Formats: sequence, C-alpha cells, structure tokens
Amino acid sequence: MGLVYDLEKFGIESESGFAGFFQSSKYAGITLSALIVYVAWYTTRQKKIFLKALNYIIILFGFYLVYKTYARTAYVMSIAGFILIFYKFLNIRKLIPYMILGILLSFLFYSWYQNDMALRLRLRGQTIHKAEEDINIDNITSGRTIFIQVNLESWMESNFISKILGMGVGKSEELMYEKIGLKKVSHNGFVDYLVYSGIVGLLLFLYFLIIIYKYIKKSRELKILVNAFFIIFIILNLFQGGDFFFFSVFMAMIFALPIIYRRKSICETY
Repeated sequence: MGLVYDLEKFGIESESGFAGFFQSSKYAGITLSALIVYVAWYTTRQKKIFLKALNYIIILFGFYLVYKTYARTAYVMSIAGFILIFYKFLNIRKLIPYMILGILLSFLFYSWYQNDMALRLRLRGQTIHKAEEDINIDNITSGRTIFIQVNLESWMESNFISKILGMGVGKSEELMYEKIGLKKVSHNGFVDYLVYSGIVGLLLFLYFLIIIYKYIKKSRELKILVNAFFIIFIILNLFQGGDFFFFSVFMAMIFALPIIYRRKSICETY
C-alpha cells in the first residue's frame, strides 16, 4: 500500500497519507468514500446478523482509511453519503444499530481530531509554520476562494470567443500565475467548466446533471443509493472538481444498476 502524501508541513515527518493503489491520497479518499456509501447501502439490505456485523467492520475500516488520506473533500463525501443512506430509516428499531455505528464513528473522529495534529491543521487549513494564524475562510478552504475569484476574473476579462468556448487549462493557469504567482485549478467543477470550456461547457455540464436528476426521479429501484451518489458527485464538484477515473467508473456502474434490476424483473415476469 503506497503512502505518498507528504505531511511534513503538518508536523509529521515519519508518516504519510494513505494512497494504496490509487496513485495519490486524494484519489484514494474520494474513491473510498464512494465505496463506503455503497457498503452502507448494501448493509441496509442485509438480513443476516453476521453479514451486517461484517459490513459494519468494513465501514469502520473504510472510514479509518479515508481519515488517513487527510482529504477533506472525501471526509464531506463520506459523511454526507452515509447520512443520506440511513436517514430513511425512521423505524426506531431498525435505526438503533446505525445510531450506535454513528456514535462510534463520531467518537473515533473526535479521538483522531484530539490526538492527530496533522488532522487538526489540515481541517483548519493551517501548517506548523502558520499554526497561530487566525482561522478564516481562505485558510479553511486552502485558498479555494482565491483560486475561484482569480479564475472568474480571468474569464470576465477574456474575449468573447473565450467566454463562449473557454480558454483551456493552460491559458487559465498562465493568467493565474500572472496574478498571484501560482498555477492552480479552481477546485470547483462548475467554475472549471466555465473557465476551461466556456458558457457552452458549463451549460452542457448542467444539462448532464439535469438528465441524471430526471433519471433518478423516474427510478424506483435503488433510488436511495442513486440519490446518495448524485449528491456526493455534486459535493465533489463543489469542493474539488477534476476527473477521478475510479470514482467515475464506479458512479457509472451505480447509475446503471436500476436499469439492470428493471430488466431482470421484466425477464422474471415473462
């Protein structure tokens, strides 16, 4: 299992963020958060106590691996997806095991936060060199608000063709470097589509989201699972953006499941 995430600026010299075979900790965290959501959903369909207990262990281990990636977007995706899967269980008798699991996860996270300086600094957007710095929105977002602002300014200042069709990644990074001395993406999928692919690209992306939403509304099978993945996909684009191959493939498989279930039920009927 690869450990390639450098945490020296957070005060840890002998430890790195978990990456596994995902090339980087960010990829690992986002992919694992999707797997946690799927296992959580699968647990709700299990009736055998042994399999439920096994799934609980897998979920706990998955949360631990996500925690070790130190990828904050993955934290939000995991927690949001987990809540979305279980909020439907209003029956107290069914809800109790999941409440216990949630309390245990909350206790573990609190313990990690108290005992892991790297995690505290990471969540606050600070480093060991700036630990005393006041916490503000730019720190917490690791400069995302600045990157978004600079990219939007570059788009507003661009010519008509670039506004409509985009300026591409290279030109956007060059303009950002001229403004703030850094070459960074916006870490927001919506802004990236607007800047890189113009109004046309952003509208096509929004149209894609609308199609998925309509598909979810029509889906009766596995609606909770598909809904959860749609929400964590939105979260991913709001706080990170970019393309994540394993996550994209897994999400496509999840969205295909209702069609497979529907055809299977039709075949069984006839």
